[in-house]
Amino acid sequence: MLYRLKAWPKAAEEFLKEWDNHEIQLFTFQTSGTTGPSKCITLSRRQIIAAASCSESQLGWQEGQRIGMALNAAGIGGKMSIVRSRYYNIEIIPLELRLNDDYKSSGSFASEAWTEYLDHLSLVPVQALTLLRYWAKHKVDPSTRLGTLLLGGGPLPADLEQFLRKDWPWNELRSQTTFRIFQGLGMTETAGHFALRNLFPVFETAYTVLPGIDCRLAPVHDESPTDKDESPTDRGELIITGPVTNHQPLTTREIVRMGPQPSQIEWLGRADLVIQSGGHTLLIDEIEEHMRAALHEASGLLSLGSWNFMAQTNWYLAPLADPIWGERVALCIPIETYEILAKSSELASLKPADWSPFLPPSSWPRAIAPVPQNCFNQAGKIIRLSPPLPNLAEPFTLG
Repeated sequence: MLYRLKAWPKAAEEFLKEWDNHEIQLFTFQTSGTTGPSKCITLSRRQIIAAASCSESQLGWQEGQRIGMALNAAGIGGKMSIVRSRYYNIEIIPLELRLNDDYKSSGSFASEAWTEYLDHLSLVPVQALTLLRYWAKHKVDPSTRLGTLLLGGGPLPADLEQFLRKDWPWNELRSQTTFRIFQGLGMTETAGHFALRNLFPVFETAYTVLPGIDCRLAPVHDESPTDKDESPTDRGELIITGPVTNHQPLTTREIVRMGPQPSQIEWLGRADLVIQSGGHTLLIDEIEEHMRAALHEASGLLSLGSWNFMAQTNWYLAPLADPIWGERVALCIPIETYEILAKSSELASLKPADWSPFLPPSSWPRAIAPVPQNCFNQAGKIIRLSPPLPNLAEPFTLG
């Protein structure tokens, strides 16, 4: 499942040369573009080092350890693995994680399977679930292979949360501290995570802000009452200040609420991923989380039977213009899946009210829209497009 590479991938090799040249003090990074247009930003060496050092006490980075790099070095996560290896004088092992037995190597570098111990490994959630399931299938004790698993790059999928909280096959490890799983909350603008939450051995819903980082909330623009008993002041857009922001306030598009303990925050979604429908401000991330949990936990219920196709395909939610409500919730699926459903007349069988046990009426999907397959990449990232899209079928309005 994990394979050691004989040579560095090109992106990693190029960044290694750049980082090791100490005459270079400014570095250009490309944001992911998953929630808006991708853009280039510039961070100083000082900011990047501050980001590498702020999680030392929480994650236990130490000289002489060994870190595995299985992330794409073209992204901020892979680059920060390289930076931490240099900053802490940690041996770094270039790895490739094969997502399935038929997966072909991304290059000609893959060689022997890696079964040795790593002190640290960073993965995106889909990689982590694949690796943990592989270890479970082959009865591999994770604590014999890994010290700390750090997740980043996206929200925690419902199936990974289910595995961690209910399907975990190594329950005896919960009383040990040799193996830990954390999830980071971060972005390219902060050179990676600025807050962490525990996922194992204790599962936490709140992130703890790292030392040296100050977080405060600003009111959400155009906030209006929601279907939940929650006032607008309970949440806000996150503003970050610290060495990672060059001590300048960074207003993010992350919507959070303060957590149960000091210096804790609970992530709710992104301010640029909202749907304004009939006076309701709907957080797309929040609705998607509820839908994934419902599909995973209640897939056997008759009320969701016609929606089971969502468990077999990629999907996301997006706003769709509506002359009465302003915007309504549209379910976006790959065009190949859309065409199959359309030909079988299955689209007509989908009822928005099927979601009534799990979502308020304002959050029910009211249309199905086709999107290109390349909206979804292998690492689980989504390139979100809002319907209607040129050259594709019009969204199918649900009754």
